[in-house]
Amino acid sequence: MNDTPNSDKERLVRAYRLLSSCNEAVVQATNETQLMQEICRLLVDAGGYRMAWIGSAEKDCSKRVRPVVSAGFEKGYLDAIHITWDDSERGKGPTGTAIRTGRPVICQNMLTDPNYLFWREQATRQGYASSIALPLLWKQSPCGALNVYATEPEAFGPREVELLTSLANNLTHGIISLWSSKALRESEARLSAVLEQLPVGVGVLDREGRFILINSALQSFAPQMMMPSRDPEQSGRWEAFDSQGRRLTPQHWPGERALRGEKVTPGEEFLYTGEDGRKLWTLISSVPFLSEKDGIIGAITVVKDITAQKKAESDLRRHAAILEGINQILYQTLTCSNEEELGSACLGIAERVTSSQFGFLGEITDEGRLNDIAISDSGWSACNMPESAGHKMPPKGLSLHGLYGRVLETGISFYTNTPTEHPDSIGLPEGHPPLHAFLGVPLIHAGRTIGLVAVANRNGGYGDGDLEALQALAPTMVQALLSKRADNDLAFQRELLQAIFDNIPVLLVLWDARLQRFRLNRYTETVLGWSTEDANDGDFMSKVYPDPDYRKQVASYMLSLGSGWKEWQVATKDGNSVAIDWANARLSGETMIGIGVDLRERKQMEIALKKNQQKLSEKLRELQNNNEELSEYAYIISHDLKAPLRAVRNYADFLVEDLEGRLDEEQKSYLSGIKKATAEGQQMILDLLAFSRTGESLEAPEKIDLSDLVQEVCEALMIPEDVQLSVRSGCPTLVAERTLLKQIMMNLVANGIKFNDAAVKKIEIWCRRNLENQIEVLVKDNGIGIEQRYFDQIFHVFQRLHPAASYEGTGIGLSIVKKAAAALGGSVRFESSPGKGSTFILTLPEIVHQSIGS
Repeated sequence: MNDTPNSDKERLVRAYRLLSSCNEAVVQATNETQLMQEICRLLVDAGGYRMAWIGSAEKDCSKRVRPVVSAGFEKGYLDAIHITWDDSERGKGPTGTAIRTGRPVICQNMLTDPNYLFWREQATRQGYASSIALPLLWKQSPCGALNVYATEPEAFGPREVELLTSLANNLTHGIISLWSSKALRESEARLSAVLEQLPVGVGVLDREGRFILINSALQSFAPQMMMPSRDPEQSGRWEAFDSQGRRLTPQHWPGERALRGEKVTPGEEFLYTGEDGRKLWTLISSVPFLSEKDGIIGAITVVKDITAQKKAESDLRRHAAILEGINQILYQTLTCSNEEELGSACLGIAERVTSSQFGFLGEITDEGRLNDIAISDSGWSACNMPESAGHKMPPKGLSLHGLYGRVLETGISFYTNTPTEHPDSIGLPEGHPPLHAFLGVPLIHAGRTIGLVAVANRNGGYGDGDLEALQALAPTMVQALLSKRADNDLAFQRELLQAIFDNIPVLLVLWDARLQRFRLNRYTETVLGWSTEDANDGDFMSKVYPDPDYRKQVASYMLSLGSGWKEWQVATKDGNSVAIDWANARLSGETMIGIGVDLRERKQMEIALKKNQQKLSEKLRELQNNNEELSEYAYIISHDLKAPLRAVRNYADFLVEDLEGRLDEEQKSYLSGIKKATAEGQQMILDLLAFSRTGESLEAPEKIDLSDLVQEVCEALMIPEDVQLSVRSGCPTLVAERTLLKQIMMNLVANGIKFNDAAVKKIEIWCRRNLENQIEVLVKDNGIGIEQRYFDQIFHVFQRLHPAASYEGTGIGLSIVKKAAAALGGSVRFESSPGKGSTFILTLPEIVHQSIGS
């Protein structure tokens, strides 16, 4: 460049153009490295400078300036120089000074500038005479520098420096903008990932109450069950109830109430019952989305599956009821005056725990007969047997037969909710109350069945939980009854109570009114690690409740009665803490008893559930691998089978040709049958191969016009003239794998033609959206239809409903349809009536079109 006025003017014009080009590059850039490289290139190509480079200020102890990008004549210059931005000699050049001070630094003559001594030799070799270093600022702090080199001295005038400074500032803003955009995308990606990782279902509703966004967890709950249907046709598919047992309506659903601006209590419980009997407990919270302009524009709904938690709570309540029942039996053992009174009390406890209407408690005599110990009052009230048969009199000497006979003879508990249909039932005597459900548990002592406790007529019938509860009460009943019989034998009574105390699988602790003497059962010692000796060696309360304030609360509870169940944290001997649900009662005098339940089982249940989910995922991956191996196996088998079938058919053709004129009609029919059988076998192999390979395509989804696809199907099938095929207008563009969708349509259209005896065969195709906003493709024909008894068979492989002589085919077409639909992420179902035709409904998942481009 010359130093004449004209050259200065041209240089400024070029600088303005350069600034404009660089600004355009800043606008169009998609990443920071590309932007910096383009700026350096423009400085050289459009600006006419010898070389340009951008360096990053390293934040480590070396404070080195690391070259990032460059353009122009450089030939190893950047590798040879070592520039820093500290206050050392190598940091006092233009680049280091610009980064350190945050201001542009100009070297108008490298031969005379004393600060350029370290780099003068390298620079002059490259033909550099002057340079400018422009700082790049991030949040008012320099993070690097843009360096521009010219071939002549005094190349950077005030106006040019101003323009280059503006260029550097624009470059910095561009880089910051790209960083911000990248950070925003990464933040959105992290948010999406977090949403998918949430263990609860999350869905977003529009103002019309439709789900517009759901995460995978909510999808697994079947969203159509989360919100009551407004469509009368959908009624009866499932039922929903709130925690009070009231049927849930669309207006009462939390999402609808949030959209109406009503206050919604966080975490409302609802029970969903599907038509298949499946029950799902959920915890639902909904809050509205508000807009200053439009008010409520939607709502977010959070759904948590608490079925396992409810079951755990139910189990906990049952265990608490069992423990309370055991406590009551023990208490009745001490307070009842005779065996009959104790038997009635035990029977009443059994009825309460199992929610039964009445019960029976009996024992086996030495003669092998059954004597009654107690019959519930409600049982007597319902009994209308004549007085001579023993009304109001305990039965004696009964034979061991019927339902209770099975319990006594086998020594095994069982229940039935259809007692009159049970093979061991012997019927009921006249006047006996009706029996709707029966549960019997043997009373066993020293390995021998000595009697039974039986309950009956629980509303809704009995389950495994009721059986477990009564089995848990039975040993205590046995010990209580035996204890009462030996009431006058104190040593025996002590032995009996000690056996119960030590062997019962619950935490039991005895203490005195001063909380100084304690006695722990074996189960308590196992759970807490403390022994009875530990409990009476020093201040035991300080050991198990180290915090003084907390210890005072526990002590107050331990010395009170009627406080109910309460959870306490108890320190174990190894230094851990265990959550225990406690209840206490007074035994006698100053002696108290505490009954505890270890709550860790519920947490272990949750851990086990997670492990089972992980195992399920591993099994699914294993199943996928097995399916791939089976597909390959089917391909190999079909390939190997086609060769012998082809050979058989060829030999049959050779015989026809070689023996032409010498074959009688019967021989010809045999050879024709061979050819037809081999052709059918080959077709079955081809169909089997097609079925096995359905869904293996890695073809990307694409936008598909249904009318165009049907036209392709017509051309492939060569539709006969007696077939009227129509496609209704208004079908939205489908997004799917073309090959799979075409395979489905070809099989459904071919079926509609093949299984059709009408004079004019009609096939109609159209689309609609269902309540879940999914696209459904319907193919309706006026064919022969399908009988109800075959509904469960038509999608099975090689399942034919008609003889081959009546309708051609191998019976695999609909199996391919079902498999292809599943490969598309959808499903297929049908509606049909004999003589009126069939309608097949293909349901496709909703796919966002933008996903195709990605």
